[in-house]
Amino acid sequence: ALLGAPIMAVLFVLFPRMAPLWGIPSDAMTGRSGLSASMQVGNIASLVLDSSIAMRIKFEGRPPPQPDLYFRGPVLSTFDGLEWRPLPARLSQRLPASSGLVVSGAPVNYEVTLEPNNRPWIFVMDATPTAPRIPGLVTTLSPDLQWLANRPVTDIVRYSASSYSSFRYGPISATGNTLIGLQEYVDLPPGFNPRTLQLAADLRRDPRLATAGAPELAAAVLDRLRTGGYRYTLAPGVSGQHSADEFWFDTREGFCEHIASAFVILMRALDVPARVVTGYQGGELNGVDGFWTVRQSDAHAWAEIWQTGRGWVRV
Repeated sequence: ALLGAPIMAVLFVLFPRMAPLWGIPSDAMTGRSGLSASMQVGNIASLVLDSSIAMRIKFEGRPPPQPDLYFRGPVLSTFDGLEWRPLPARLSQRLPASSGLVVSGAPVNYEVTLEPNNRPWIFVMDATPTAPRIPGLVTTLSPDLQWLANRPVTDIVRYSASSYSSFRYGPISATGNTLIGLQEYVDLPPGFNPRTLQLAADLRRDPRLATAGAPELAAAVLDRLRTGGYRYTLAPGVSGQHSADEFWFDTREGFCEHIASAFVILMRALDVPARVVTGYQGGELNGVDGFWTVRQSDAHAWAEIWQTGRGWVRV
């Protein structure tokens, strides 16, 4: 024992730590940060980055540019003033049948090795019309373009997918029954963010925007973000009840969740259908084996707005 002690000490320091062989896969999901089925605004003091791997991607041929690597997760459409949640099932079933996906151009083919996440979410690039084939799982496409499995993913799974960067999704005109499916995306809870509502009214009083459509209004809001002294930070501090007001007028800083939420709230105040989309963006290329590694720290939130003639458009 004495002779082996130095060797044991060296191994204790240098040998990599491993999970116990008898561990249950789903147990590893407890307490793991990353994507959630909802998004709270106002209760986060800082963003703790998690460097654990979410998935690995192997592209056939040349991979797309990194800014095009959007892996779609939960779509959050209902806002109660403090938290964003997916559209309830009873409302999503009312979406018009014309919300079909139309793709064009050449597909991007790739293979995904997805780490267990204890969620039914199957991550693919926007947009994927054909179901990923996963042994032992049945996948379906939700009304908001997210692929879901028939049970949570508790083990590593590998699947192939074909995605199209050029696509159109959602109704292209707001006439007749289509208005029913879009009304949910302009609703805002009463009593929240009064200064943001006033900002929307001020923008509408601008002669250039009085009769403007969604593209012009989105461009005006993006211009405000670029030129108004706003900045991206991983430690934005704690927000209060009126999170969008604080972002637009007080702190002028935040990370992706703050910016996406404030943008969507302002667009809805301008009567433009909008929603928050979460998922992963980007990743890191391994130059040796050609795999893209997507980590939990690549979790991202962005916005989608509805435009006449185009349907849902990523912002």
